[in-house]
Amino acid sequence: GRGFLSNGVNKRKRRKLVMENLCGKSTPKDYTPDLLWEKFRITPELLQETEIIESSVYLTRQCNLKCQYCKIIKTELPQELSTDQWIEVFNILEGLGIRFINIAGGEPTVVDGLGKLIRHLNNTSMEYSVVSNSVFNDRKLKEMVDAGLKAYVASIDVIGGEDKELHDLKKSSAGIKMLKRLKEMDVPYLCANIVISGTNISSVMGVVRYLCGEGIWVNICP
Repeated sequence: GRGFLSNGVNKRKRRKLVMENLCGKSTPKDYTPDLLWEKFRITPELLQETEIIESSVYLTRQCNLKCQYCKIIKTELPQELSTDQWIEVFNILEGLGIRFINIAGGEPTVVDGLGKLIRHLNNTSMEYSVVSNSVFNDRKLKEMVDAGLKAYVASIDVIGGEDKELHDLKKSSAGIKMLKRLKEMDVPYLCANIVISGTNISSVMGVVRYLCGEGIWVNICP
């Protein structure tokens, strides 16, 4: 079977086995939940019974841009996961019953081995998307497409020169061009992600109308 556990194991039993591996067969006596877990009364036992089907991961907190609203890149980690470690994470998520992974950052295309991760995900039972600012070279584009990229989400916040944030304009322009290129390269699922902020709120609907006119799916984030 593919992934962390055999596909022959039913979902509930598979999820239970994974949680036992991660947390032990029951809540340890010295178990002390953090504030979030305490507030929502989440326990390993509850997770075993919960049908969570989607996961978002920050492949890295590194980025080649500095968009005005982004706080992710302001947190630096002493070390990030390697490609092989991310493959292990994806296998665990599949074992937990996850059906869709949203790969974001930072900027995932700055990570070495992205093509290897895409190939691995294509051999699992999970669907996925890569969310990017589209500011990368043709070598990275070829790496993703050759690996069998199925779904790409371009970060697009503005169109034209109405908004003055340089990095927002740069990634939006690159995103529109990249979506058109990927459409020509027959990547199956293409989408634009718009983050609403104080600098683009007046032009969001214009961006949505333009993208829909180009046949691009649009997701809007507050």
